[in-house]
Amino acid sequence: MDERDRPPGLPEEIDRLVWVVTGVLLDGSERATVSWLHALARTLLLYANTPATVGGVIRDAPVQGLPPRRSLRSAESGLRRMGIDEDKLVAGLEAARARDDLAPRLPRAWAETLLAPVVWPAVAAVAQDGPRVAAARLQRLLDSESERKINPTRARPDGGFVSRSYLMAQSSAMHRLFAALVTLRARGARLPFLDAWTSVPQRPQVTALDANTDRSGPPRTTLRLVHRSLDARVKELLLIEDGQDELAAVQRATIKRLERGVLTAARNRIIFDLLAVIGMRCGALQALRRCDFEPRHRCLDGKPRPAIALRPRKNLPHNLVRWKVLPDALALEIVVHSTVLKRVVGTELDPEGPLIPAQPSKPELFPTRTTLQTLLAGKVPSPTHPSGRVALVPFSIAALHGEITDDPDSYLGYSPHRLRHSALQLAREGARQYMTDNGLEMDPECLSEVLLDHEVDSDRYGYADISTERGREKWTAVAAEVNWQMLTGDMGARKAQDAAGFRAAVRERNAVTAEIELLQQRIDSAFAAMERTARVTRRGDDAMTQILNLLRAQAGVSFELSLERRLETRRRELDVELERIRHDPNRLVLLPDDAPPEDQRVDLDRIERDEAAVGGGMVLSFGGKPAVRDWITVNELAELASVSPASARRWASGQLLPFPAGDPRNPWLTPVPPVDQGTHARRRRIAAAHLSPEFLAPPARIQLLEQQLAGWPVGWSIEECERPLELADGL
Repeated sequence: MDERDRPPGLPEEIDRLVWVVTGVLLDGSERATVSWLHALARTLLLYANTPATVGGVIRDAPVQGLPPRRSLRSAESGLRRMGIDEDKLVAGLEAARARDDLAPRLPRAWAETLLAPVVWPAVAAVAQDGPRVAAARLQRLLDSESERKINPTRARPDGGFVSRSYLMAQSSAMHRLFAALVTLRARGARLPFLDAWTSVPQRPQVTALDANTDRSGPPRTTLRLVHRSLDARVKELLLIEDGQDELAAVQRATIKRLERGVLTAARNRIIFDLLAVIGMRCGALQALRRCDFEPRHRCLDGKPRPAIALRPRKNLPHNLVRWKVLPDALALEIVVHSTVLKRVVGTELDPEGPLIPAQPSKPELFPTRTTLQTLLAGKVPSPTHPSGRVALVPFSIAALHGEITDDPDSYLGYSPHRLRHSALQLAREGARQYMTDNGLEMDPECLSEVLLDHEVDSDRYGYADISTERGREKWTAVAAEVNWQMLTGDMGARKAQDAAGFRAAVRERNAVTAEIELLQQRIDSAFAAMERTARVTRRGDDAMTQILNLLRAQAGVSFELSLERRLETRRRELDVELERIRHDPNRLVLLPDDAPPEDQRVDLDRIERDEAAVGGGMVLSFGGKPAVRDWITVNELAELASVSPASARRWASGQLLPFPAGDPRNPWLTPVPPVDQGTHARRRRIAAAHLSPEFLAPPARIQLLEQQLAGWPVGWSIEECERPLELADGL
């Protein structure tokens, strides 16, 4: 203990009183939580400097020369430095009670670590004041603190006053001290100043307002991006791709490579994934030992699964252990980290050592809350830490990509406890889909409650087999798997309406509609031709010739009618497809995690309007009509030239043009065909601008070309239509 923390010598009996009170503060509880003692020590410093008015009499501050505010080491930090964990502390408390059940005393060094000796005179002053005066001083202290302004912070950029929750923590800590004095008096301990402590005084009023700071968990997209970034970093350092064996890569890697990045990256990955998937508290994470992880733990149902032993604590007994079944992929991450650590150290690791060491260079040192807090939430550069530390889960997504600026958001991020919020939210959201997929009527909140070791209100007595230990283990495994899928799988990805599919379907429907209209014109013309053929008998034509002409006309009409029926069927199919894209949730498409938020908002009506107004297309010089494309297909070339598709395919391949080379009547005059070969032979495109003017001289050809360019070819995808033309050199 630092000598400057020791107060002037107290009388022996008063010193013994404070010594005993320090142990009784933790007496009678099923657990030994000491974090609140830091709030008590800070409050005692203020108490020592607070006057009070009781019965019209002003009482001065009880302790002179004690600074009201100073830095104090927390009890947790002190015990950790002494090598005392919670189990040892509980054992020490039980031993002290066994020695003296009236006034148990912990070892002196333990007592001075739990409550700094600098505040011991203030504890004696509380006992000497008695309940009435102590309550008055505490009320005055809280009233004064409620008027104290605080400096602006990121959580409270406008500053303001001390929050209600802070003052309630001070009040609760002091009342636990009052209760300890009442307990000692009720036991009949022979200690000074206890006669007046017959009952605990009434709690003071706290008039301060809540700070209402934002303590919400990070968005799901941020969680998925962080996991992907951490996972990619491990694979990058191991020189492997997705799907390759990480354990084999660890065995192949050199010790130097493992030391220079792999160990830290693997450690950061399991810290984040355990917090985001299991939702454990920071204290439970830092207390994990290597023996707490079992790759094949025999669960209560008799099946071996990877699991981790967790001590939830807080309002639960300190020695309560609950096994959390882990997803296989998360268990593999823990195995990879342990294997890397073992190879770097070069010796067998102590099973009682930390599962997650505080530092890669100190494998047997447990992490502190401050270590985990700084790792997750970051630290802004300061004179003592000029480089700062970028948060593992930053507020700014740009920080994940190394874009660091002077803005504190570039360094700061979400605390470990805020990831606990996210774990609960992921479980509740994913549980709804799980219940639907598995036909269960269970309340989705049950999964999140058992995952975070909360009470299950809907199964308070365990009759639904949810809040029992066996039920908790079973449903925690489900919740962890749901969270893992929300974090890494399609279940948690953002979804949006299929804009590309909708646009392609609209374009195809428009093209089909245009083709149907064109066919109807041809059918009408064919019927008119049939009527003329039937009425007119040409001179010199015999009856057989007339019959053959009539049969040819009928065959053409039959073909056109058959094609029209097929196109009408296709148009109905496209209408159904468009309705499904609009309304069927199963037709939603997955968005990349790094896609901007506006990609999730799709205006299908606007897409349909844009496609209906085919303006904005290229206007060709030979027609004047607006066009949506500047190319035709090989089949459309055959239609233009009134030849078979086979002939058009030979022309597009540069073979057997209808006229000798250089003849302007050929489809093109270029030395090589102006053809983009496309992705395969049936998707070749011909540049319309290179068609020969002589070839396009007939007015009917120009009109047909305009109709072709005003729509999209049937059966072509949007990607095939919009891909730029790639012609031969010189064209």
